[in-house]
Amino acid sequence: MLEKNFLNLAGDQRVFAHPTPHPPTLIPYILWLPSLEYGVAASFWMILSFVLTGFSFYLLWSHFFKNKVKLSHVSFFLSLVLASQTFRSELIIGQFNGLLLFLLTCLMVYEKKGNDVLVGSFLGFCLSIKFFGAAFLIYYLFRGNIKVVVTSGLVFLASLGLSSLMISPQSVANYFTNVAPEVSKLYQADSFNISPLVLPQRIFGSDYPSAAEIAIEVDSLFSYPHLVEPLKYLLMAFLLLFSVFRANETRANNSRFGYLTVGSLAVLPNLWTHSLLVLIPFFALKFLGDDKPSLFHWLLLLLFFCGCYLPISIYSGERLSFWLGFATLTPSLIILLSIFTRDKISR
Repeated sequence: MLEKNFLNLAGDQRVFAHPTPHPPTLIPYILWLPSLEYGVAASFWMILSFVLTGFSFYLLWSHFFKNKVKLSHVSFFLSLVLASQTFRSELIIGQFNGLLLFLLTCLMVYEKKGNDVLVGSFLGFCLSIKFFGAAFLIYYLFRGNIKVVVTSGLVFLASLGLSSLMISPQSVANYFTNVAPEVSKLYQADSFNISPLVLPQRIFGSDYPSAAEIAIEVDSLFSYPHLVEPLKYLLMAFLLLFSVFRANETRANNSRFGYLTVGSLAVLPNLWTHSLLVLIPFFALKFLGDDKPSLFHWLLLLLFFCGCYLPISIYSGERLSFWLGFATLTPSLIILLSIFTRDKISR
Protein backbone atom coordinates (compact mmCIF):
# COMPACT_ATOMS: atom_id res chain seq x y z
CA MET A 1 0.00 0.00 0.00
CA LEU A 2 2.74 2.45 0.93
CA GLU A 3 4.65 1.71 -2.27
CA LYS A 4 1.68 2.62 -4.45
CA ASN A 5 1.02 6.09 -5.77
CA PHE A 6 -2.21 7.87 -5.06
CA LEU A 7 -4.78 6.93 -7.71
CA ASN A 8 -7.65 9.04 -8.90
CA LEU A 9 -11.18 7.75 -9.05
CA ALA A 10 -11.12 7.26 -12.80
CA GLY A 11 -8.58 4.48 -12.70
CA ASP A 12 -4.82 4.05 -12.46
CA GLN A 13 -3.79 7.56 -13.46
CA ARG A 14 -1.29 8.99 -11.01
CA VAL A 15 -2.32 12.07 -9.08
CA PHE A 16 0.85 12.44 -7.02
CA ALA A 17 4.27 11.35 -8.25
CA HIS A 18 5.20 9.81 -4.90
CA PRO A 19 3.81 7.45 -2.24
CA THR A 20 1.61 8.80 0.52
CA PRO A 21 3.62 10.77 3.12
CA HIS A 22 1.20 9.90 5.93
CA PRO A 23 2.69 7.57 8.55
CA PRO A 24 1.91 3.84 8.48
CA THR A 25 0.77 4.08 12.13
CA LEU A 26 -2.36 5.77 10.75
CA ILE A 27 -3.43 2.65 8.85
CA PRO A 28 -5.23 0.79 11.70
CA TYR A 29 -7.59 3.75 12.09
CA ILE A 30 -8.55 4.28 8.43
CA LEU A 31 -8.12 0.91 6.71
CA TRP A 32 -11.85 0.24 6.98
CA LEU A 33 -12.71 3.28 4.85
CA PRO A 34 -11.90 1.63 1.47
CA SER A 35 -14.62 -0.94 2.20
CA LEU A 36 -17.15 1.87 1.68
CA GLU A 37 -18.10 3.43 -1.63
CA TYR A 38 -16.17 6.62 -2.31
CA GLY A 39 -19.20 8.90 -1.96
CA VAL A 40 -20.20 7.28 1.32
CA ALA A 41 -16.65 7.38 2.72
CA ALA A 42 -16.12 11.02 1.65
CA SER A 43 -19.47 12.12 3.10
CA PHE A 44 -18.81 10.27 6.33
CA TRP A 45 -15.35 11.85 6.72
CA MET A 46 -16.68 15.35 6.00
CA ILE A 47 -19.49 14.97 8.53
CA LEU A 48 -17.03 13.54 11.06
CA SER A 49 -14.73 16.54 10.54
CA PHE A 50 -17.62 18.93 11.21
CA VAL A 51 -18.71 17.00 14.31
CA LEU A 52 -15.22 16.66 15.80
CA THR A 53 -14.37 20.33 15.21
CA GLY A 54 -17.65 21.49 16.73
CA PHE A 55 -17.35 19.14 19.70
CA SER A 56 -13.78 20.35 20.29
CA PHE A 57 -15.12 23.89 20.60
CA TYR A 58 -17.74 22.70 23.07
CA LEU A 59 -15.14 20.87 25.18
CA LEU A 60 -12.90 23.93 25.27
CA TRP A 61 -15.80 26.11 26.37
CA SER A 62 -17.26 23.71 28.95
CA HIS A 63 -13.95 22.90 30.65
CA PHE A 64 -11.99 26.15 30.34
CA PHE A 65 -14.20 29.16 29.60
CA LYS A 66 -17.73 28.37 30.78
CA ASN A 67 -17.67 31.11 33.40
CA LYS A 68 -16.01 33.66 31.09
CA VAL A 69 -17.67 33.34 27.68
CA LYS A 70 -21.20 32.69 26.52
CA LEU A 71 -21.78 29.61 24.40
CA SER A 72 -23.32 31.84 21.71
CA HIS A 73 -20.00 33.67 21.35
CA VAL A 74 -18.17 30.37 20.97
CA SER A 75 -20.69 29.32 18.34
CA PHE A 76 -20.01 32.52 16.40
CA PHE A 77 -16.26 31.86 16.43
CA LEU A 78 -16.92 28.26 15.35
CA SER A 79 -18.92 29.60 12.39
CA LEU A 80 -15.94 31.74 11.36
CA VAL A 81 -13.66 28.71 11.48
CA LEU A 82 -16.04 26.51 9.48
CA ALA A 83 -16.24 29.24 6.82
CA SER A 84 -12.46 29.57 6.53
CA GLN A 85 -10.23 28.45 3.69
CA THR A 86 -8.35 26.33 6.22
CA PHE A 87 -11.41 24.23 7.06
CA ARG A 88 -12.44 24.11 3.39
CA SER A 89 -9.04 22.62 2.53
CA GLU A 90 -9.47 20.17 5.38
CA LEU A 91 -12.71 18.91 3.81
CA ILE A 92 -11.58 18.92 0.17
CA ILE A 93 -8.34 17.04 0.80
CA GLY A 94 -9.87 14.76 3.42
CA GLN A 95 -7.27 15.59 6.04
CA PHE A 96 -7.02 14.53 9.71
CA ASN A 97 -6.71 17.88 11.47
CA GLY A 98 -10.32 17.81 12.74
CA LEU A 99 -9.55 14.49 14.39
CA LEU A 100 -6.22 15.83 15.65
CA LEU A 101 -7.94 18.90 17.10
CA PHE A 102 -10.40 16.66 18.95
CA LEU A 103 -7.65 14.41 20.35
CA LEU A 104 -5.62 17.42 21.45
CA THR A 105 -8.64 18.97 23.16
CA CYS A 106 -9.34 15.68 24.97
CA LEU A 107 -5.71 15.58 26.09
CA MET A 108 -6.08 19.06 27.59
CA VAL A 109 -9.35 18.19 29.32
CA TYR A 110 -8.04 15.01 30.92
CA GLU A 111 -4.80 16.63 32.03
CA LYS A 112 -6.93 19.16 33.86
CA LYS A 113 -8.73 16.20 35.49
CA GLY A 114 -5.40 14.56 36.37
CA ASN A 115 -5.96 11.34 34.40
CA ASP A 116 -2.43 10.53 33.19
CA VAL A 117 -3.40 7.29 31.43
CA LEU A 118 -5.95 8.99 29.19
CA VAL A 119 -3.59 11.93 28.59
CA GLY A 120 -0.93 9.48 27.44
CA SER A 121 -3.44 7.58 25.32
CA PHE A 122 -4.61 10.71 23.47
CA LEU A 123 -1.00 11.81 22.98
CA GLY A 124 -0.18 8.37 21.56
CA PHE A 125 -3.06 8.68 19.09
CA CYS A 126 -1.80 12.14 18.02
CA LEU A 127 1.69 10.74 17.46
CA SER A 128 0.27 7.81 15.50
CA ILE A 129 -1.96 9.86 13.22
CA LYS A 130 0.43 12.63 12.19
CA PHE A 131 3.59 12.37 14.28
CA PHE A 132 2.11 15.33 16.14
CA GLY A 133 2.96 15.90 19.80
CA ALA A 134 6.76 15.78 20.08
CA ALA A 135 6.82 18.88 22.30
CA PHE A 136 4.21 17.34 24.62
CA LEU A 137 6.23 14.13 24.88
CA ILE A 138 9.46 15.96 25.76
CA TYR A 139 7.63 18.20 28.23
CA TYR A 140 6.10 15.26 30.13
CA LEU A 141 9.46 13.48 30.11
CA PHE A 142 11.16 16.62 31.46
CA ARG A 143 8.53 16.95 34.18
CA GLY A 144 9.01 13.31 35.15
CA ASN A 145 5.48 12.22 34.26
CA ILE A 146 6.53 8.73 33.26
CA LYS A 147 2.99 7.36 33.20
CA VAL A 148 2.02 9.72 30.36
CA VAL A 149 5.23 9.01 28.43
CA VAL A 150 4.95 5.22 28.78
CA THR A 151 1.25 5.15 27.90
CA SER A 152 1.74 7.29 24.78
CA GLY A 153 4.67 5.10 23.75
CA LEU A 154 2.61 1.94 24.16
CA VAL A 155 -0.25 3.36 22.06
CA PHE A 156 2.20 4.37 19.32
CA LEU A 157 3.94 0.98 19.37
CA ALA A 158 0.56 -0.79 19.24
CA SER A 159 -0.37 1.28 16.18
CA LEU A 160 2.99 0.45 14.61
CA GLY A 161 2.56 -3.25 15.34
CA LEU A 162 -0.97 -3.36 13.90
CA SER A 163 0.12 -1.55 10.75
CA SER A 164 2.99 -4.04 10.33
CA LEU A 165 0.51 -6.92 10.54
CA MET A 166 -1.84 -5.23 8.06
CA ILE A 167 0.64 -4.25 5.33
CA SER A 168 3.90 -6.09 6.24
CA PRO A 169 6.92 -5.03 8.32
CA GLN A 170 8.90 -4.43 5.10
CA SER A 171 6.45 -1.76 3.95
CA VAL A 172 6.58 -0.02 7.34
CA ALA A 173 10.38 -0.10 7.33
CA ASN A 174 10.40 1.24 3.77
CA TYR A 175 8.34 4.22 4.89
CA PHE A 176 10.84 5.27 7.55
CA THR A 177 13.96 4.59 5.48
CA ASN A 178 12.87 5.77 2.02
CA VAL A 179 9.39 7.29 1.69
CA ALA A 180 9.44 9.82 4.56
CA PRO A 181 12.93 11.25 3.85
CA GLU A 182 12.35 11.47 0.10
CA VAL A 183 8.91 13.10 0.29
CA SER A 184 10.11 15.48 3.00
CA LYS A 185 13.04 16.56 0.83
CA LEU A 186 10.79 16.85 -2.19
CA TYR A 187 8.39 19.28 -0.55
CA GLN A 188 11.00 21.57 0.95
CA ALA A 189 10.82 23.46 -2.34
CA ASP A 190 7.03 23.58 -2.45
CA SER A 191 5.74 27.11 -1.95
CA PHE A 192 2.63 25.76 -0.18
CA ASN A 193 4.72 24.19 2.57
CA ILE A 194 4.50 26.60 5.55
CA SER A 195 6.73 24.65 7.92
CA PRO A 196 9.42 26.79 9.60
CA LEU A 197 11.83 23.95 8.80
CA VAL A 198 11.82 24.89 5.10
CA LEU A 199 13.56 28.20 5.89
CA PRO A 200 17.12 26.79 5.55
CA GLN A 201 16.17 25.30 2.17
CA ARG A 202 14.51 28.53 1.03
CA ILE A 203 17.51 30.67 2.07
CA PHE A 204 20.57 28.50 1.42
CA GLY A 205 19.51 25.53 -0.70
CA SER A 206 19.76 25.70 -4.48
CA ASP A 207 20.15 22.09 -5.50
CA TYR A 208 17.01 20.12 -4.78
CA PRO A 209 15.06 17.54 -6.77
CA SER A 210 12.30 18.55 -9.12
CA ALA A 211 9.07 18.51 -7.15
CA ALA A 212 5.86 16.77 -8.11
CA GLU A 213 3.72 18.36 -10.80
CA ILE A 214 1.48 20.02 -8.21
CA ALA A 215 4.41 21.53 -6.34
CA ILE A 216 5.80 24.99 -7.04
CA GLU A 217 9.56 25.36 -6.82
CA VAL A 218 11.10 28.42 -5.20
CA ASP A 219 14.55 29.85 -5.83
CA SER A 220 16.85 30.21 -2.82
CA LEU A 221 18.53 33.45 -1.79
CA PHE A 222 22.05 31.98 -1.52
CA SER A 223 23.73 28.86 -2.81
CA TYR A 224 25.11 26.92 0.15
CA PRO A 225 23.21 23.62 -0.07
CA HIS A 226 25.59 21.88 2.34
CA LEU A 227 24.22 24.07 5.15
CA VAL A 228 20.59 23.08 4.64
CA GLU A 229 20.42 19.78 6.54
CA PRO A 230 22.50 20.86 9.59
CA LEU A 231 20.55 24.12 9.92
CA LYS A 232 17.24 22.31 9.55
CA TYR A 233 18.00 19.95 12.43
CA LEU A 234 19.40 22.76 14.57
CA LEU A 235 16.24 24.79 13.95
CA MET A 236 14.09 21.76 14.76
CA ALA A 237 15.90 21.18 18.06
CA PHE A 238 15.74 24.87 18.98
CA LEU A 239 12.01 25.26 18.26
CA LEU A 240 11.18 22.05 20.06
CA LEU A 241 13.23 22.76 23.17
CA PHE A 242 12.34 26.45 23.32
CA SER A 243 8.61 25.69 23.20
CA VAL A 244 9.08 23.18 26.03
CA PHE A 245 11.05 25.82 27.97
CA ARG A 246 8.25 28.33 27.46
CA ALA A 247 5.67 25.79 28.60
CA ASN A 248 7.67 24.92 31.70
CA GLU A 249 8.32 28.58 32.48
CA THR A 250 4.73 29.82 32.48
CA ARG A 251 2.51 29.67 35.52
CA ALA A 252 -0.57 29.82 33.34
CA ASN A 253 -1.77 26.26 32.87
CA ASN A 254 -3.83 27.21 29.83
CA SER A 255 -0.90 28.91 28.06
CA ARG A 256 1.24 25.81 28.55
CA PHE A 257 -0.93 23.83 26.14
CA GLY A 258 -0.59 26.59 23.59
CA TYR A 259 3.21 26.58 23.61
CA LEU A 260 3.35 22.79 23.32
CA THR A 261 0.83 22.78 20.46
CA VAL A 262 2.81 25.38 18.53
CA GLY A 263 6.09 23.59 19.22
CA SER A 264 4.68 20.28 17.99
CA LEU A 265 3.50 21.94 14.76
CA ALA A 266 6.75 23.83 14.21
CA VAL A 267 8.89 20.69 13.93
CA LEU A 268 6.76 18.97 11.26
CA PRO A 269 8.76 19.09 7.99
CA ASN A 270 5.66 19.20 5.78
CA LEU A 271 3.00 21.62 6.99
CA TRP A 272 0.07 23.05 5.06
CA THR A 273 -2.50 25.76 5.76
CA HIS A 274 -5.18 23.22 6.76
CA SER A 275 -2.93 22.34 9.72
CA LEU A 276 -3.67 25.78 11.19
CA LEU A 277 -6.91 24.24 12.47
CA VAL A 278 -4.90 22.69 15.31
CA LEU A 279 -3.84 26.17 16.50
CA ILE A 280 -7.40 27.02 17.60
CA PRO A 281 -6.79 25.92 21.23
CA PHE A 282 -3.67 28.11 21.34
CA PHE A 283 -5.62 31.24 20.48
CA ALA A 284 -8.61 30.28 22.61
CA LEU A 285 -6.41 29.72 25.65
CA LYS A 286 -4.32 32.80 24.95
CA PHE A 287 -7.27 35.17 24.63
CA LEU A 288 -9.64 33.60 27.12
CA GLY A 289 -7.26 31.92 29.54
CA ASP A 290 -5.25 33.03 32.54
CA ASP A 291 -3.39 35.91 30.89
CA LYS A 292 -4.68 39.04 29.21
CA PRO A 293 -3.72 39.31 25.52
CA SER A 294 -1.32 42.08 24.54
CA LEU A 295 -1.20 44.10 21.33
CA PHE A 296 1.29 41.55 20.04
CA HIS A 297 -1.22 38.75 20.62
CA TRP A 298 -3.87 40.67 18.67
CA LEU A 299 -1.41 41.03 15.79
CA LEU A 300 -0.81 37.30 16.00
CA LEU A 301 -4.55 36.67 15.84
CA LEU A 302 -4.77 38.89 12.75
CA LEU A 303 -2.03 36.84 11.09
CA PHE A 304 -3.89 33.68 12.02
CA PHE A 305 -7.05 34.84 10.27
CA CYS A 306 -5.02 35.99 7.27
CA GLY A 307 -3.53 32.52 7.10
CA CYS A 308 -6.99 30.93 7.37
CA TYR A 309 -8.88 33.18 4.98
CA LEU A 310 -6.29 34.60 2.60
CA PRO A 311 -3.80 31.82 1.87
CA ILE A 312 -1.38 32.92 -0.83
CA SER A 313 -1.87 30.54 -3.74
CA ILE A 314 0.45 31.24 -6.64
CA TYR A 315 0.11 28.98 -9.65
CA SER A 316 2.89 29.34 -12.17
CA GLY A 317 4.58 27.22 -14.76
CA GLU A 318 7.93 28.73 -13.79
CA ARG A 319 10.01 28.80 -10.66
CA LEU A 320 9.27 31.58 -8.21
CA SER A 321 11.79 34.17 -7.09
CA PHE A 322 12.94 33.96 -3.48
CA TRP A 323 10.93 36.98 -2.31
CA LEU A 324 7.74 35.98 -4.10
CA GLY A 325 8.08 32.44 -2.77
CA PHE A 326 8.90 33.72 0.70
CA ALA A 327 5.58 35.56 0.79
CA THR A 328 3.83 32.20 0.80
CA LEU A 329 5.46 31.45 4.15
CA THR A 330 3.40 34.16 5.88
CA PRO A 331 1.31 31.60 7.84
CA SER A 332 4.51 30.13 9.29
CA LEU A 333 5.09 33.48 11.01
CA ILE A 334 2.09 32.59 13.17
CA ILE A 335 3.90 29.48 14.34
CA LEU A 336 7.26 31.14 14.93
CA LEU A 337 5.89 34.24 16.65
CA SER A 338 3.57 32.15 18.83
CA ILE A 339 6.55 30.40 20.39
CA PHE A 340 8.21 33.70 21.26
CA THR A 341 5.18 35.25 22.97
CA ARG A 342 5.67 35.68 26.69
CA ASP A 343 3.03 35.54 29.40
CA LYS A 344 2.86 38.44 31.82
CA ILE A 345 2.47 35.99 34.69
CA SER A 346 5.43 33.76 33.82
CA ARG A 347 7.97 33.16 36.53
